[in-house]
Amino acid sequence: MTNVPGRRGGTFFQTRRLVLAAVLGAALLTAGCYNSYIPKAADVPGKWCSPDGDVLTLAADGKFEVTSLSRAFTEYLLPAEGYVDDYRINTELGGKVPSTASGTWKTHLVGGDPTDAHDNSVMLTLEKVGTHRETGVVALYFDGGSKESWGFATLPESDFIRFFDRCATDPKNSAKPL
Repeated sequence: MTNVPGRRGGTFFQTRRLVLAAVLGAALLTAGCYNSYIPKAADVPGKWCSPDGDVLTLAADGKFEVTSLSRAFTEYLLPAEGYVDDYRINTELGGKVPSTASGTWKTHLVGGDPTDAHDNSVMLTLEKVGTHRETGVVALYFDGGSKESWGFATLPESDFIRFFDRCATDPKNSAKPL
């Protein structure tokens, strides 16, 4: 059958399917991804935990510290574009994952669109990873759907993404005890 506009299987229906798929994809992105809720800057300080065991403390004075630093989060903090996994850990840190990282943080809230992860984030300016001096800047993006349930996420630079939720020991944790 030839591709005649308006006939089933023709360009009209192909275009319609593409438009419907795009609309559905945009709705799913808006409903379930980064930044469906953006907290106020005053809500950000506290202790944030990842499933890998990282504990990120964002102090009200603009300083941060990560304790129990995991290999995965170390890789995120020390990106090395174009190199294989663990490149900087192996070359700069002697193959050992440090247990801490520290520096300063600030919110980067510029977008009116809460689904735009690149506009709304917390910027971490590294000063040290373990005893290694570092000057990089990385971002954690707001992730969550409500005032009571939000945290941070790393964007997947490779095949992983990490989420940070309020630690159970943080006084601002709104989760009810089990």
